[in-house]
Amino acid sequence: MTTWHEVYQRYGLHTETPEEQSFWRRLCHPPAFHRPAPPPEHRLRFIMGMIAYHSGALEGAPWNQWELHADALYNAFCAGQEHKRLNMYHFLTWHRAILPHGGSLRTLDPVSVGMGESFRPEPAITLGAKVNQFVLNYTEPLIAQGKVLPHLTLAVLHFNQWRMHPFADGNKRHARLMTVYGCGWLGLPPVDITLAEKARYLDALAGADLPALARLFRDCAVSSFFEVSQTS
Repeated sequence: MTTWHEVYQRYGLHTETPEEQSFWRRLCHPPAFHRPAPPPEHRLRFIMGMIAYHSGALEGAPWNQWELHADALYNAFCAGQEHKRLNMYHFLTWHRAILPHGGSLRTLDPVSVGMGESFRPEPAITLGAKVNQFVLNYTEPLIAQGKVLPHLTLAVLHFNQWRMHPFADGNKRHARLMTVYGCGWLGLPPVDITLAEKARYLDALAGADLPALARLFRDCAVSSFFEVSQTS
């Protein structure tokens, strides 16, 4: 069993506030995910817990929001592995897991200051129909191009969702969750973007540099995922 001390050493973490210690202790034990699990599933859930932590840290999210986020990532990845088609229920439920006040589309046009020239959000009046079409057709590029250009396909989907900006808050976190779903669909390791890659990630989005975003997704694939797959 991985200990929280080993996690600190592995990821080069040096701050040890009581909140952080509590986070790592819970993450390193199956009850953190509400029920005991066999070792392979627990290791996969541990990976999703790490992704949830890093995804939240990119946006400055509080420590107390990681567990539901990790569950949503796990469910999204498994849904992708099982080639389950998405609908609005999945899309909104996963957003609610990321943000306690989430789960509904925005009703106002967002402010685009500092978001880059590529940021062109869908007007609120047409957002519902646009998001519904996006969700229902999400797997079509995965089927058509995913095996040939997997990371570029994920980058295009990720960028299009970010630019559409379906929610008032949590758009990048949700887009990263959807990328994890796509990784499951394509049989790829899940993508885990850390704070060290934040500038690279934001620059790729702001500049609409899809090849750079694809390279980032490739470079941020969780290397230990294949160990989990082989023991499943």
